[in-house]
Amino acid sequence: MLAVIVAGSVLLLETRYASLVFGAFWLIGATEWARLAGFTGIGRAAYAAVFAAFVIGVLGLGLPGGVAEAVFLIAAAGWFCAFVYVLRYPRQLARLPIAAFGLVALAAAWLAFHNVHGAGAEGPALILTGLVIVWSADIGAFFVGRTLGHRPLAPRVSPKKTWEGVGGGVALAAAAGAISAWLLGRPLAALVPVAAAMALISIVGDLGVSLLKRRAGLKDSGMLLPGHGGILDRFDGVTAALPFFVLGLQFAHVLD
Repeated sequence: MLAVIVAGSVLLLETRYASLVFGAFWLIGATEWARLAGFTGIGRAAYAAVFAAFVIGVLGLGLPGGVAEAVFLIAAAGWFCAFVYVLRYPRQLARLPIAAFGLVALAAAWLAFHNVHGAGAEGPALILTGLVIVWSADIGAFFVGRTLGHRPLAPRVSPKKTWEGVGGGVALAAAAGAISAWLLGRPLAALVPVAAAMALISIVGDLGVSLLKRRAGLKDSGMLLPGHGGILDRFDGVTAALPFFVLGLQFAHVLD
């Protein structure tokens, strides 16, 4: 059901309305991130309000030139730091940097969605391409890890993830990138490397949220989706990967 809502919003709605739908997803994600950071009650509401104010501000006023790219780069640096902390777990993180990075990560993901979706007639197809690449990485990592995996990737954070799963995720994501390039009439060199990089970053996003759940002593980020956890449990890889998707498309001159 969630996949139908996501795909329908991307393909059928104008950018403003599609961005509102995804803004609502990440607004729920903001309340979950606040929970993982240790906020309760009013603290969670205030945290979500900051994210909502960012979304409303961008939709109403836009952003000065260069600000979006700066947000994407800061988020990229933050996810790199998150991976370092995954490797160093169980070293503890303070609540303030967790909360601050959460706002940057969520804002960057939503802004990436908004900017790409609004990039002309090809925008919705590009966004769907980015989502399919991340979903392909998840599927490839799951099935290859389950059938062939035996070398743990980060056993103290996510024991079931393996290096073999990483390889399967990257391979299937690259294949999705190749198919997307063919469908969009773009050269393979423009999307396949971006897809492979997105697969790796989506795994970092998954591990980063898993680290926060372990720190908080929680199995799931939320309870919105019975049997599947919260929004961050479904959107952790997408949240991490979308800013890199924009940067990759710009580097490949697909998105200028």
